[in-house]
Amino acid sequence: MTMGRERAPAERAGYAGQPVLNPPPWHHLIIWYFFLGGISGCAYVIAALARWFGGARGRPVARAGHLVSAAAIAPAPALLILDLGRPGRFHHMLRVFKPLSPMNLGSWAFAAFSAASALGGVRTLAHSATVPLPALLRRAGRLVPELLTLPGALVALFFSGYTGTLLAATAVPLWARTPLLGPLFMASSAATGGAAVQAALAVAGEDGGALELPERAALLGEVAIAGAWLRGLGPVARRPLLRGRERALFWGGYVGAGLALPLALSLLPGTVRHRRGLRLAGAAATLAGGLCLRAAVVRGGEASALDPEAALGE
Repeated sequence: MTMGRERAPAERAGYAGQPVLNPPPWHHLIIWYFFLGGISGCAYVIAALARWFGGARGRPVARAGHLVSAAAIAPAPALLILDLGRPGRFHHMLRVFKPLSPMNLGSWAFAAFSAASALGGVRTLAHSATVPLPALLRRAGRLVPELLTLPGALVALFFSGYTGTLLAATAVPLWARTPLLGPLFMASSAATGGAAVQAALAVAGEDGGALELPERAALLGEVAIAGAWLRGLGPVARRPLLRGRERALFWGGYVGAGLALPLALSLLPGTVRHRRGLRLAGAAATLAGGLCLRAAVVRGGEASALDPEAALGE
């Protein structure tokens, strides 16, 4: 027979009801780093595929993809360094190469991809007659070989999903209970990268119809992976996503606005002019949903680490 009030599940586990794990030492800036990095990586891959296989119709997509990639990755170093607190922490990662360390491998991938994305952006601007550039920079940009897009695309593909894999390599229950967080971030990066390129094309008055079917396929794949990830978490580990602000971010912002809304918009009929508006609206919803996913996962991870029952796998 028990006396007094019934203890909550989180109080019945751990050591005297205290958290077993320390919460991750990250702040809100890492959410933006994850978000912009995913957009940049998959925008670069889209640009490479459009350049190789798109023909004349793919040229605007390739140009937009390279410019979106370079613009999205530009603030990422500052976001990462500010969140880490000391610039030396990132520099120390590059002093050695440890392929078995997710954080070290990710640091090298970030450095390599940042260079590839910047070169792709400069090359694209250098071949544009409408963009004013200093003569020296234009000549340098035109010297960047197109062949560099192949290794750049491979690194970009890895970089797009490594952040989820990095989180899954920790002990935080919401992140580590299932290995599907990496694939989920990869699928979300594909959707948000495509959405960013689609938005850039719409703003420039270019036709983004070639991206419509791949975007829909990416969203459907993301729905399937997100469902499998939630099931794999189990009722205790996914608890942070079912209450508080994380519930609103995940179910309202991500599932509702980021998945259901753009899929519904993609199925609506319309003229060419109306389709462009629908694509822009769908792209905005997808981008908002991708940001909400990362915010819910990072913030939910903090709550998950403080839940002794989740940490002990009960």
